[in-house]
Amino acid sequence: MNLRSRSLLFALALGIALFVIWQKVRIVFFVPLTPVGFAAMILIFAVVIFLLLDHLLNRSR
Repeated sequence: MNLRSRSLLFALALGIALFVIWQKVRIVFFVPLTPVGFAAMILIFAVVIFLLLDHLLNRSR
């Protein structure tokens, strides 16, 4: 996968992570999050989604 498609894939993963977090789909956090913790949570979700999408797209080739 070239650099441009990896960048687009990561942007898509970041968008999906933001959507999931903002919609609060059956995820309830009772611990207070600092802005740094919230950013870390978004980044972790984005990386996981990116790795899943990357695996699925590379698997079909």
